[in-house]
Amino acid sequence: MPRLYVEDTLRIVEAQLDYTPESSNRLWFLKGDLLDILVEYKDKTWLYARKGTVGGSVLPWYVTPPLQSVEAQVDYTAKEADELSFSKGDLLDILLDEKGNSWLFARKGTTGGNVLRWCVTPPLRSVEAKYDFTAKEADNLSYLKGDIIDILSEWESGDWLMARKGKNQGLVAKSYMERTVLKKVKATSEWVAKSSDELSFKQGDIMEVFDEREGNAFFSGRKGDKEGLVRKDCATSA
Repeated sequence: MPRLYVEDTLRIVEAQLDYTPESSNRLWFLKGDLLDILVEYKDKTWLYARKGTVGGSVLPWYVTPPLQSVEAQVDYTAKEADELSFSKGDLLDILLDEKGNSWLFARKGTTGGNVLRWCVTPPLRSVEAKYDFTAKEADNLSYLKGDIIDILSEWESGDWLMARKGKNQGLVAKSYMERTVLKKVKATSEWVAKSSDELSFKQGDIMEVFDEREGNAFFSGRKGDKEGLVRKDCATSA
């Protein structure tokens, strides 16, 4: 007896795309059809499903609803058979996102494959490199003074940022980056730094602000060629 008559249904899924099989052991269906998934193979390359009284193999990404749709931030040419090629601006459906994994599984049109997370991560901000840097470790990013670097993530503590330059990704030193100026402020009173990470300034001094998180008593900013913390209650918009 064919297995489609004896296997229990694991779950019912809705087809996300039309599929015309290239061989007789695969299942034909249209977008929106409901399929009974009967077998999920360990390698997760194929599923065995039933539609009505017909059974056949199904590619998983044809029946997996997207977690989210994202825009590719760079061009990428697949280096392995299980990777996905795409161009900057392509919309990709993310189907599997495992925490701590640098790879995502995604769908572009009717093709599924692995995608490097940083290729689809929008930048928090873009900054200009202040100096040349040649990577000394495999996870570092090389760049030249003046290069525009996309910052992808940053940590509350530590001297490194996760960044992208063109098609390359890696860690960059905070101290080598030119920060994005959010606004300029003018000191309303004199302030003498109480710690080494604060800026001293006089009434009327103009300072550039990089970060102004709510609930914090300080800006992160710069006066001249010195960077440090600036008391919010001692400054106003310039």
